[in-house]
Amino acid sequence: MDFSVKQNQILRTDVDRILTTGNVNSVVCNFSFDEGYDGLNVFAVFYRNETLNRMVELIDGSCIIPWEVLEEEGILYVGAYGTKTENNAVVKRITTNSVAVRVSRDLSSVVLPDAPPTPDEWTSYRTEILGYKQTVEAAAITASAKANAAEGFADTAQTAAETASLKADNAAISAQNAAASKISAENILSQIVEQAGGVNGSNIISTATQTNLTGLLKGNGEQILAAIAGTDYASVTHTHGYDALTDKPDLTAKQDRITSTGILKGNGNGSVTSATAGTDYATPAQVNTKQNMIYASGILKGNGAGTISAATAGTDYVAPSYFSQA
Repeated sequence: MDFSVKQNQILRTDVDRILTTGNVNSVVCNFSFDEGYDGLNVFAVFYRNETLNRMVELIDGSCIIPWEVLEEEGILYVGAYGTKTENNAVVKRITTNSVAVRVSRDLSSVVLPDAPPTPDEWTSYRTEILGYKQTVEAAAITASAKANAAEGFADTAQTAAETASLKADNAAISAQNAAASKISAENILSQIVEQAGGVNGSNIISTATQTNLTGLLKGNGEQILAAIAGTDYASVTHTHGYDALTDKPDLTAKQDRITSTGILKGNGNGSVTSATAGTDYATPAQVNTKQNMIYASGILKGNGAGTISAATAGTDYVAPSYFSQA
């Protein structure tokens, strides 16, 4: 049997289907709901009278009609409703009207099968069950989170153990290297002590070793000895020294440092003194009085003070025309 549910109205969509008595767990009802029922738990309601009625939860919109409501011929009323429960309280419910379905008498047998009764599912029980369901689901989520956390702790512990093992291995290697370095150091020290045994009869090297020598020192590959002047080095009185030169320059007449300030000049003999402004070099005032550009054209003449101007024909020079007139 097929039904369509829109808000509070239910309609039967297979009116040609005949329903008879004697059916046990064999009549399937299909319900289609509009979007108003999204997120709700939906149920089918089968009603014969006040004492004979059943509410059955729909799974994927379908259920089987309880056989108890098909025992007797007559009218079977079919309805539906949806409900939503939070914290053991109903927060939303949608109900419908009912559709009358005729149940005809079957002739197959006058003896009814001994079938187990269909469990009743009342709204109050359903509300309590849904509350238990939510509690169980919440507990399952918490358990899953704790399991994930435990796995994370286990991974962290394993990583820490691996790190500790690696550090222990590194420490063991470092200890081995230190032991090897100690042996090498002891061997080197033994060699040094052995070599030092021939130095002045002492087998201990210290800051006081062979400090009884004076003057320049030399080594012969095994010992440190005093160097001999004239053999290992030239003495300061050697005839080939600087004092023996006959052409060495006279440094006594040279100025050892410059004490003058400002612009300097040299005298050609090694001395440096301050230059005189206006004598050794031109001052800005002297330069400013000089003509810096020649504007005149033709033959030029100077006035002896830095100014140049145009020369005057017949006064400063004889013009070519004078000779042509003569």
